[in-house]
Amino acid sequence: MSTFNGSHDNSFKIAIAQINPVVGDVKGNCEKILNFAQKAQGAAADVVLFGNLCLAGGFAYDLFLQNDFVQANVDALNHLKSTLPLPTLFGGVVRERGKCVNAIMYLDKNTSSIAYRGSSTYTRKYFRDDYKLNFIEIKNQRITSAICSTPKELYDAAARVNDQFVKIDIFFVLSASPFYVGKSKEFKETAQAAAKKFNLDIVFVNIAGAEDGYIFDGSSFAVNKDGCFKAICKTFTEDFTIFDFSDRQDITPREPLKTAQAYEALKYGLKDYCYKNNFNHVTLGLSGGIDSAMALVIAIDALGSKNVTGVFMPSKYTSVQSKEDVKKLCRINNVKLLQIPISPLMEGYSMVLKETFEEPISASITEENLQPRIRANILMALSNKFGWLVLNASNKSEIACGYTTLYGDMAGGYGVISDVSKTFLYELVRYRNEIGVNEVIPKSIIERAPTAELRANQKDTDTLPPYDILDKALKNYELKLEGQDIEEDAADRDFFKMLIRSEFKRRQSVIGTKISKKTFGKDILLPVNNGYK
Repeated sequence: MSTFNGSHDNSFKIAIAQINPVVGDVKGNCEKILNFAQKAQGAAADVVLFGNLCLAGGFAYDLFLQNDFVQANVDALNHLKSTLPLPTLFGGVVRERGKCVNAIMYLDKNTSSIAYRGSSTYTRKYFRDDYKLNFIEIKNQRITSAICSTPKELYDAAARVNDQFVKIDIFFVLSASPFYVGKSKEFKETAQAAAKKFNLDIVFVNIAGAEDGYIFDGSSFAVNKDGCFKAICKTFTEDFTIFDFSDRQDITPREPLKTAQAYEALKYGLKDYCYKNNFNHVTLGLSGGIDSAMALVIAIDALGSKNVTGVFMPSKYTSVQSKEDVKKLCRINNVKLLQIPISPLMEGYSMVLKETFEEPISASITEENLQPRIRANILMALSNKFGWLVLNASNKSEIACGYTTLYGDMAGGYGVISDVSKTFLYELVRYRNEIGVNEVIPKSIIERAPTAELRANQKDTDTLPPYDILDKALKNYELKLEGQDIEEDAADRDFFKMLIRSEFKRRQSVIGTKISKKTFGKDILLPVNNGYK
């Protein structure tokens, strides 16, 4: 047990420091922690709390297996121990008996102790899978803490606190919890229920930022044992707040619409990815379809129109409507548009391959796949020449079914809408048009039947079922992965066949923003060599 006496008044001011760390930048993260702690001291806080893994910067993956990286975390911890101006708790990485441990560190007056050791759902590959609750005392407040990444982990930890200790006044929950739509509400409702059932004041502190497609939305909060909220931090940004559980004023949580949550997450994911990877400009191919239009607008909202360039690459199958829609889209959004026809390149391929194929390239899957691959080469050439990040505009429904071309429309450096189903994409488009002063995506794009325009008169429904049926099957599959019993119909079975046939493509997909519970490449993985039907 560690003790801090502090002043003799009855107040107990808690500072929540919701920071956006950078993975691997231990020195920079250490400086940020110190700066926020000094801010808390200046505001007369009695203790300041940070999220989990904030020194490491979040999920550092196999960096946690490197001794030098773990040692850098330990060295930074020792530096903070001698410089922090007030009692501080954060989730860090230490060594115990030669093994790496994810622990909540309690630092005060040149000393440190482990307030909790354990692992969470997302870190068990790297850290010892055990836990130990300890308690500390600050200004006569008996406090314990835990690392939790899911609402269930929070509730289970609160139950353990109730079982293990006779009396605990405050329960600190430190997290690095990836976002999905609705998760913040689940955390608040779960913490509220746990606080009332186990008679605990609970403080939940999450990190902010984006990392490799994961979004950390912040949304930290404090709820008292009566279920009343005393502090709620902002979403998708760093934040800092100080509160006292004795404050009389309560705060009513407000849950944004799922479209608003998803859209803000998509913007935040792209913006933070570009910032942390030093991309100042992005580009993407514009087809005249709704996917690339939505990806363009998200990029504009995230980075500003001056930092986005659209590229229109028509073929002999590209319609006049596509050309006019792309021009209008860029004009109303004040985005620079490059027009680079690919027909001459298609003719060049036809000439080069004519002898090998013993006939000209005609309307076939070969010709269809060459078109997006030529376009990808053009986009990557622009990236190499100007240092631009190429954005990918494939949606989740296409990715699920493999309705994409390897090294073609699957190419790019970041998937803006890769976790957005086609039907939900239409909801996001309507939402974005409604919240602006003027529409940003023309109705002609929204109302048009989806088509890749890789052959004459092509429609997506030539190959795929209608998107409402497809996305229902996709949702059913996700629910099945969560353990729910789903009564499958023919559409579900057909979907699963497409899903397993296209896993080899998804293994080569770009990083994309996660906004759902089940995301390809993160939560959904199938064997490529798959005999299960």
